[in-house]
Amino acid sequence: MRTFGLSCDNVRSLEIVTADGAVRTVSREEEPELFWAARGGGRGVGVVTSFESDLHPLGPDVAGVLVLHPYERAEEVLRAWRDATYTAPETVTPELLLWSIPADPAIPQELHRSNCVMVGAVYGGPPGGAATSALAPQRELGPPLMDLSGTVPYVALQSANTWRFPDGERYFMKSHFMDELSDEAIRTLLEWYSRRPTPESLIVVRTLGGAVARVGPDDSAFAHRSARYNVSIDAGWRDPALDETAIGWARSAWDAMKPFSSGGAYVNFAGLGEDASELRGAVFGSHEERLERTRAAYDPEGLFGPAADRP
Repeated sequence: MRTFGLSCDNVRSLEIVTADGAVRTVSREEEPELFWAARGGGRGVGVVTSFESDLHPLGPDVAGVLVLHPYERAEEVLRAWRDATYTAPETVTPELLLWSIPADPAIPQELHRSNCVMVGAVYGGPPGGAATSALAPQRELGPPLMDLSGTVPYVALQSANTWRFPDGERYFMKSHFMDELSDEAIRTLLEWYSRRPTPESLIVVRTLGGAVARVGPDDSAFAHRSARYNVSIDAGWRDPALDETAIGWARSAWDAMKPFSSGGAYVNFAGLGEDASELRGAVFGSHEERLERTRAAYDPEGLFGPAADRP
C-alpha cells in the first residue's frame, strides 16, 4: 500500500454546504473568498462534504525518531533540541514533549509514569541513508533513557496520538505561536510543567516553517505562517472534580508563556468557548475582519454558531 501526505494548502477545490442549503463548489477561481475562509478559518462558513487535493507519495514506511530523555536533563535537552531545529532540513519535522512515560509493555516497568522529555521527528521521504543522516541530530541530544527510533508504517504513525488522548478522558488545551524558544522561555515551560495537576497533563512544542511558511500570508485564513514554533499546554484528567484545577493550571501556564509569544494562537488549541472568544483576534490576526465579512455573507443568521462562540 502506498500512502500520501495531505494538508489544507494542497486543496484545489471543495464542496461546501452553506447555511442557505446550497451545495457550492469553491476554489481559487470559483467563490474564492469562501475558498480562502475554509482553509484555516475554523468553523462557521459551512459543511465540507468533499474536496480535491494534491497528494504527495509517502511511505508505506517512514523513518522516525522517538527518544526518551531523563527529566533531570530537561533544560539541557530543550536547549540542544531548539538549536537542532534551526538547522533541520525541511524533510524533518521535529517535536518535543514534556510528559510522563506511558505504561507501555515495550518500556521497562520501572520507568512507567516517570517524568521525561520525549523527542520525536519524522522524515518526509523514503527510509534509508538520507533519512538516517537527516534525523541524526534529533537522536544525538545526550544519553537517553530509551531510544525507540526506527522505521514504522506511515498509517501507524498517523494514529499514534490515540494513546496520548484516549476517549473518555477530559482535555483542555491552549497554545501560543512563538518565533523563538529563548532560555528564559524554556525555564518558564519547565517551571509550569513541574506544577501540572495530573500525570496525563503535558506540554508540547511543535515546529513549523518550510512549506507552511512559503504560502503567501494572505493566501488562506491561517494567519501565522511565519512562526517557528507552536507551544501547546495540554491539561488531561479523568475526575470531573478536577475540572477547575486542571483548566486553571493550563490557563495559568498559558498566561506565563504569553510574554514569549509572537501574539498568535492556534484555532484547534484555543481553550473553551470563553477562551476562544477572547482569543479571536490572536487566532486570526490581521485576517479577522475579512473572515467575519465572509462568514456574514454566507451565514448571516449564525446557523453554524453565533459570532460570540467563534472560532
